[in-house]
Amino acid sequence: ESNTVLFGLPAGIEGLVRILRIARAVSRRNISTILARLPQNEGPLEHQAIDVWWRGKQDNGDLMLLLAYLLSLNPAWRRARIAVRAIVEDEAELPIMEQKLRHLLEEARIQAEAHVLLKPPGREIPALMHEASRKADLVFLGTAIPDRGEEVQVAERMTTLAAGFHTTIFVHNAGLFAGELIE
Repeated sequence: ESNTVLFGLPAGIEGLVRILRIARAVSRRNISTILARLPQNEGPLEHQAIDVWWRGKQDNGDLMLLLAYLLSLNPAWRRARIAVRAIVEDEAELPIMEQKLRHLLEEARIQAEAHVLLKPPGREIPALMHEASRKADLVFLGTAIPDRGEEVQVAERMTTLAAGFHTTIFVHNAGLFAGELIE
């Protein structure tokens, strides 16, 4: 039985809004959603770096890590390094998040680097993410499924985030065990 739907990320907000509405419907049936933005006319991927942005809010992290790991098993991506990245706004949170990510990677038994960034005052989070992942060939981002009426706002945020990365994969884990595979 299928448990995941994959969509290409459309160029316009209106198309993305339609996909987000479909994603909401399939999410109710415990079906996960992946939206992929592939580069257009940007040259070949180098297959050297996969970044996974971790927020820990929507239970998407375990599926993103699994997908990054499975991709690294592909011969073209075998030499790629996986980096799990997070942003904190308070310096006191830095060591806590670093430990959390290291523990997460040990639990998942996935070879990856953990990188935690401190958000400087006045810097926008998307700009910080774009700067940190500018050399990544592929970036995984978790996404929430918007409530009715919030689709345009979420679509605009997704479009802004995707614009700063080479290849972007948005993941929404709606499976029966979402967020339970890795504590």
